[in-house]
Amino acid sequence: MIQVVDRFGGRVGSTKGDGLLAVFGHPTAHEDDVRRAVLAGLEITREVARPSAQAKRRFGIEIHGGGHASIFASGGASSRDASSF
Repeated sequence: MIQVVDRFGGRVGSTKGDGLLAVFGHPTAHEDDVRRAVLAGLEITREVARPSAQAKRRFGIEIHGGGHASIFASGGASSRDASSF
């Protein structure tokens, strides 16, 4: 999944357990950051579909993904403060 985020110009802010936080538009904002984030999410969804089908057949469980969008604005923060999410 990290490779997908990288390919669309995002940055992995953190990983916890089986999840990750992908950030688009930081440290450099682009006009199409929202579009790239959505495309990355769709690609991740497609990549999860196959293992999910296999897990359902084999173990009776499904793998799901989710997304959240929010706007974060920062002004006057030091690079140290802005680099950790």
